[in-house]
Amino acid sequence: MKKPLLSEMTLREKIGQTVVMRPSVMAQVEDIEAFFKENPYGGMWTCGHIKMDFVNLADEIVNADDIDYDIDIKIRLFSEQVSRVLKAPFISAMDAERGAGRMFPYFSDTPSNNGIAATRDTNAPYEIAKCIAHEMKLAGSRWNWGPVCDNPSPLRAVSLTRSFSSDIELTKKMLTAYIQGVQSEDVAATLKHFPGTDKDEYRDTHFADSVITQSLEEWWNRQGCIFQAGIDAGVYAIMIDHGSFPAADDTMKDGRYVPATVSRKIVTELLKEKMGFKGVVITDAVEMRALTSMFSTREDFVAALYNAGNDVILGPTYDDYFDIVERAIKQGKMSESRIDDACQRVLDMKEKLRLFEYDAYPVTEEDRKAAVENTTAVISKYAPSSITWMSRRNNFVPVAKDSIKKAQLVYIGYSPDVLRSLDVVKEELESRGVEVQICEGIQGEAHMKEIADNNDLIMYFAHIAPHSPYGGASFFMGKATQFLHVLEYGDEKSVCVSTGSPFVYYDWFTCSKNFLNAYSYDAQTLKTVVKGIFGEVEFTGKSPYDPNPLAPRL
Repeated sequence: MKKPLLSEMTLREKIGQTVVMRPSVMAQVEDIEAFFKENPYGGMWTCGHIKMDFVNLADEIVNADDIDYDIDIKIRLFSEQVSRVLKAPFISAMDAERGAGRMFPYFSDTPSNNGIAATRDTNAPYEIAKCIAHEMKLAGSRWNWGPVCDNPSPLRAVSLTRSFSSDIELTKKMLTAYIQGVQSEDVAATLKHFPGTDKDEYRDTHFADSVITQSLEEWWNRQGCIFQAGIDAGVYAIMIDHGSFPAADDTMKDGRYVPATVSRKIVTELLKEKMGFKGVVITDAVEMRALTSMFSTREDFVAALYNAGNDVILGPTYDDYFDIVERAIKQGKMSESRIDDACQRVLDMKEKLRLFEYDAYPVTEEDRKAAVENTTAVISKYAPSSITWMSRRNNFVPVAKDSIKKAQLVYIGYSPDVLRSLDVVKEELESRGVEVQICEGIQGEAHMKEIADNNDLIMYFAHIAPHSPYGGASFFMGKATQFLHVLEYGDEKSVCVSTGSPFVYYDWFTCSKNFLNAYSYDAQTLKTVVKGIFGEVEFTGKSPYDPNPLAPRL
């Protein structure tokens, strides 16, 4: 396919390159080619056969019996089919922060950025990101919306586990290696979410306004310099946050600071001009309330997004999106030249990804299998240097293999997906001759005593992560009150594990004699947890965050 000139494209074709559609837009479409000739979307927000637990975080499996493990093949073939209708290749894009397996069940789940940073080894983000990108490419997806490089408040629930570290220099090294790993596979990496977050902000733009209250100098020293490191590393794309940054743009509308997403001063003047970013600027998902509540008409909405300097609009839900943009141009609310500039940036990125060089490529079952095996090996290699001891106050661990006959796994959290992942731990223990039971929570003192009396090993798995639960980053109601009895009996033979937030130990488990931050619940990390308990590997990870979330920070 030849890279088109702007003069060879219609206005609708150029608009199409500047928007990533949601699959739901095609819910009632029967003739795919006819649809794309009329609505020439240049890319798709690829979700795979996974329920979207909230917006862009795919956590929960709909029904394990109905999973289509070949959905990656179908998505790849769909992208190839659509590309034949368009003048520029169609691009499948996705949130693969924790691996292609978050969207495509055949492929791999990978550790969180917290866990990667805990290794302190820049080979880890490079190799893991390369594995993620390779699996994405096999599924026909060539745009990864990661890495997250926010330097957020530890109380900001939407960011837990997604950022590398509060250590700025460590974060720079990790994200640079991550970008290089992704883009070595001809997959675009995306820094997000510019301009970042405030050290004291806890609100979530999905629901409410979020504000960076710092001066430009303060912002640069703790957040801006991180984005600059990613730009200097050659990242292809940057995603814009819906939070506001008054020091850069104090424009107000209806008594509220305007979001960065619709600020020309932030997107164009700061990011593109002052910081020198020449790649593609993409919005975060545009249905979030901090953004949508600012506008009364659709034409004003899309015009504000483009006029700010955004090159790609992520996930609008309008069936008549192309008509809306055309009307906004005819009404003088935005210019066609802004569409031209955005379209050219997208075409240039697709050229860097070598998408114009071929229309399709064969992928065999052997290719898929080899990719998963390689990812498994890489995660297994780095897991021991990621998992972190937060407390180790007796000599219970490592345990002697023949001393553990019965074990109880206790899950405390909100995600059924994490609960299901404990089957991996159960299988690992059973392979060592241990009889294992899993329960969800502690039901009271009698329940705790029964567990302690009947088991040689008790393992608690606690999970708090983005939108798990929705809203605050904590345990609430019955989840919280059970901590009146957690470790009340059997603490001397218990091992507690956080599979998400790095702050769970400080907030809930300081009485634990043995506590691990695993940071993730992918299969290889959980298998390594068991290996470490039996002394088969040594955990050497170092927390990328101060375990006290209230400790002084820059």
